[in-house]
Amino acid sequence: MADGVAYAPHRAIDVFAWDVDWYLWSAYKVYGPHLGVMYGKRRAYDSLLSLGGQGPNFYFVPASDLSYKFELGGVSHEGCAGLLALQDYLLCLLGTSPTPGTPPQHQQEHQQDKEQRQQQQLQPVCRHHNDYIPQEAEGGLISTSLPLVPPPAMASAGQVRVSRSQVEAAFALMTAMEMPLQEQLLSYLASHPAVRLAGSANADPAVRVPTISFVHRCRSSQWVARQLQAAGFAVRCGHMYARRLVEALSAEGGLMAEEAIQRQAVEDEGAAAGAACAGSAVFDEQQAINEGVVRVSLLHYNTPGEVSQLIEALRTIL
Repeated sequence: MADGVAYAPHRAIDVFAWDVDWYLWSAYKVYGPHLGVMYGKRRAYDSLLSLGGQGPNFYFVPASDLSYKFELGGVSHEGCAGLLALQDYLLCLLGTSPTPGTPPQHQQEHQQDKEQRQQQQLQPVCRHHNDYIPQEAEGGLISTSLPLVPPPAMASAGQVRVSRSQVEAAFALMTAMEMPLQEQLLSYLASHPAVRLAGSANADPAVRVPTISFVHRCRSSQWVARQLQAAGFAVRCGHMYARRLVEALSAEGGLMAEEAIQRQAVEDEGAAAGAACAGSAVFDEQQAINEGVVRVSLLHYNTPGEVSQLIEALRTIL
């Protein structure tokens, strides 16, 4: 099972090439609505059944009804509809769709169809979400002799309008836009003597994405994050649901343990802000784990100027 929440906003997902059994990510992290997305192989699902019982969740739902088995509540229909607009955003990045704020083609068709119906004095009657029945202007009687023809907008809405190659091209463009941003921030953090990066300092997009985490020798992650938030930057701290990873890094002997020991020594001595990291203290491993890391997430729509402002704020804080 792979957690793709941090990866999906930056690279095109390819579950077939990776041959993963389960892959999960959040659509809202990929410029879509607030939905969770899960991919699973049939053989992976069958392995759950082989353990006995009726599979996950509701016992009264047949194991063969896959979609219902994983549906814990009502489907967010507006979210599903909104997910389709992600296609327009990707096409917009490639320059093959109207710019944001301009209605996509299917919306323009819908408006034209609406105006045409008004001119003909026909009223739409809901029979199915993809059908409409013209209604006679006089008497309000439904004419069953007229054919059921979906309006142009409804015929195009819901269709896949973007190809796999276009998805890959859009994310390749995002990668190219993000690379100088992460190179700029990584260069500063890697050169700071009191900062320990959690991850590679290599800005090569084949090595990492621009979700950058670090700890400081003298400042708690919470303190650094709060200072940056006060300066207007959306920066977080903690384990970000990767607690086992933070435990491994922060535990005694871990990659970030040395910084935690020195940081706690400064705190125990009541050192003033900006004091040099020195002294000794009893290492509180749990405290180090709870502090976690400072995390900065950059995306393709951030600018070099914004990263420069962040670095200036870090120079003041660190």
